Amino acid sequence: GDAGPDDPGASQSSTSRAKEGAGCFQVADGREEVLGLWSTFDKKTQIQLLDISPQEVCEVLVQQGIGFQEGEAVVAEIVKLLQNPQYMTALRKEFVRAVTNMNGLVPVVNDVLQYAMLRVLERHLLWEFQHSSMESAVAMLCVVLSFWFCSSWLLAGVVALGSSALCTFKTDRLVGVRRVALAVFEDTDPDLMERRWLDFAAGILVLVFRRDERSLNFPGEVIAVMPFLVAAFQTQVQSGRELRSLAAFRKLLGHLAALAACALAWPLGWM
Repeated sequence: GDAGPDDPGASQSSTSRAKEGAGCFQVADGREEVLGLWSTFDKKTQIQLLDISPQEVCEVLVQQGIGFQEGEAVVAEIVKLLQNPQYMTALRKEFVRAVTNMNGLVPVVNDVLQYAMLRVLERHLLWEFQHSSMESAVAMLCVVLSFWFCSSWLLAGVVALGSSALCTFKTDRLVGVRRVALAVFEDTDPDLMERRWLDFAAGILVLVFRRDERSLNFPGEVIAVMPFLVAAFQTQVQSGRELRSLAAFRKLLGHLAALAACALAWPLGWM
């Protein structure tokens, strides 16, 4: 089912769902580059990543297509678990152990609520990974654009070096500036956050390529803005089925944006 907590048409009760085992769980599909990021965080950041809100758990249940009928009862059950120090300590230890020693694998997941909470923790880790990856990607894009627009190699090198320093150094002030700049790409789904950035970058590249007279005339502004329009529409979507359909549509737009950038770059490289 795709019903949310207040959907009377949901097909299963919270009690039956809670008793249904969910098997095992692997954080970030065991990707070493994501799991290895955990050890680079300080204690304060790790504690923040292990914090869970009831709203996040409900969002995961809806987006994963897990229906439930007694919405208020489920929310109350989630809050009760989150306020249980023994349960949450064990859950967090299991997650940290999986990330640091088990290749991301949590071998036993007892019910869907435990699965949803693990999924929330996984998303927190993926958000941090996406931020780190996007900072490097922004630096690379700035380097490419500096060599494209600057008339001299010396000026281009200075601009590229400055952009790289701004996007990679880890001082508190620079980290804060980057977080504010990347806030426009934030999304509840880390994968779609990356997709929004890639679509925007593709739109910028299309605008740059279009400056060349040999290039095709293609609306790069539409490509750059479209991810934000779709994300704004997504805030009005409630059911899990619609959310998954919209996510697939956003991925399709991303592939089309990349294809447009490649189509414009091709004649510039071979003509």
